[in-house]
Amino acid sequence: MGEDESTGRGGYGSGAGPAWGKAVCGLGIFFLLAGLAMVTFGDRLSVSSYALGMICGLIGYGLGARRLGAATVAVSLVVLAFVLVASRGWVAGLNLPGLILVSR
Repeated sequence: MGEDESTGRGGYGSGAGPAWGKAVCGLGIFFLLAGLAMVTFGDRLSVSSYALGMICGLIGYGLGARRLGAATVAVSLVVLAFVLVASRGWVAGLNLPGLILVSR
């Protein structure tokens, strides 16, 4: 892992980082779509799939897929916010399963 003479940075020199970054971002988009499918076709609201989508986007961004990683994080964040707002009944016309708040 010596220094790359053209860039002056250390690395493998094969350019495999962006490829792995794109693969991880693709996994994040899969988690995003799986979360949307659970909300749309099921009766569950799972925030963890959107969080996993954002984490995969951050990892992909760190591995070199800059645009795709940033887009994965941004889309996951927007969809998470929309689903949470819709689950509370604040979006007219949507009847998504809501969060159950237990008062003690």
